[in-house]
Amino acid sequence: MNRLRTAIQRTIVPESWDLTGTQTGGGGQAAGSGTGKGRIEIYNRSLIITNTIEVHELIAGVFSYGGK
Repeated sequence: MNRLRTAIQRTIVPESWDLTGTQTGGGGQAAGSGTGKGRIEIYNRSLIITNTIEVHELIAGVFSYGGK
């Protein structure tokens, strides 16, 4: 799970993530604004992701497959 979290943070709008653990809240600014408020927490065997809707859509796109 740690490797998956790291891969997401490095590849999907990297500047949107709080990698220091010092920010509170999450993703209140536009994706790519460099505010670094997005967070990914590991809970049991799940990722709890807090970021903008734009970043969530990008993440969903990576994990979706098949045609609509």
